[in-house]
Amino acid sequence: MEVSFVALDRDAARSERRTLVQISKELAEDHRKYGAIWADSEMKVVVQPIVSDITELWINGSKISKDEMMMVKELGFKIDLNTGRLIYSGNFIPLRLSNDTWLIRHGETYINASQEKRFQGQANKEQNQLTENGKLQAREAAEELCARFSDDINQDKLSILISPLDRAKETAAEFLTRVRNQFFKELVPINDPGLKEINFGEWENLAENEIKSHFGDEMTILAQKYRAGDVFVKASSGESFIEFLYRVKLFMQNINKKYMGKRVILFGHGTFLKALQVLTFLKQFEAIFEFV
Repeated sequence: MEVSFVALDRDAARSERRTLVQISKELAEDHRKYGAIWADSEMKVVVQPIVSDITELWINGSKISKDEMMMVKELGFKIDLNTGRLIYSGNFIPLRLSNDTWLIRHGETYINASQEKRFQGQANKEQNQLTENGKLQAREAAEELCARFSDDINQDKLSILISPLDRAKETAAEFLTRVRNQFFKELVPINDPGLKEINFGEWENLAENEIKSHFGDEMTILAQKYRAGDVFVKASSGESFIEFLYRVKLFMQNINKKYMGKRVILFGHGTFLKALQVLTFLKQFEAIFEFV
């Protein structure tokens, strides 16, 4: 595992957007006419009524709320009715950025280093802190950032936002310390809760076998569905992926307004990074569940 650098180019999605719309004219027309489009597991198009006219919809064994259906519609996706997975539709418009945004994923944590696939989420305990390797990764990231953005640092042109979780704060601290020592500058970051990782509720820091022993088979099945890409399932006190994806889009739209034309560095998390890549059409949705 390495600290991830991802530059989200505000112009990167233009050609992909044109291609997607060109090959999906029929679906886009259906969406404008009927209000919502879904697809079954064989990719056969299923047209549904406008969201406000639907009283109940079940996908992959889960009842879907009107709010969740509204999120799917506004994000511009279709849904596989059998699996709950997202599919790009002709109505999808890639998120365009009004600034140069870099997201730095935190260094390796003890949970990341474990061989077990655990749901880390927003947990902020001892096992969610950086390992020695994670601290080394953070120092290496700080060195690269200082080299890459030396002119912006000297000209006070950087805006820094940090997730309030300790692993992101510690990764950012290495950069802030290096800036102080190398450039004699005191950058003032903003701790922004909007950058928090997805909330896994009572699943956090647990592997699937532990979820089963704590909460039983029904909750374990939900966790397995999440791993398989169902965007609607969640722990009872957690956040579904569709809710998370919608939150990330709202957060980035706010960043667009507040930091137009500026360079922004975000210190955050893996699933947040993947969500941004999906929203900007830099990565296909299928890769999103590689990270927790």
